[in-house]
Amino acid sequence: MADRPKSSGDINDGPGHRSAGATPRWVKVFGIIGLVLVALFVVLHLTGHGFGRQMHMSSPEHGVQRP
Repeated sequence: MADRPKSSGDINDGPGHRSAGATPRWVKVFGIIGLVLVALFVVLHLTGHGFGRQMHMSSPEHGVQRP
């Protein structure tokens, strides 16, 4: 059987070679971290444990006076 001619995709197919359109690993890592943080933010707000909770504390320092 005759050897087939190499196409442009076959030249750098060995280990350690990436195609020009491959996404770098650091971009994928930051993307995953960002998705996890957004998911955590959404879950906290849906369960009522959001960041605005500290602002709703009623005490004399915050201008709420008891009768």
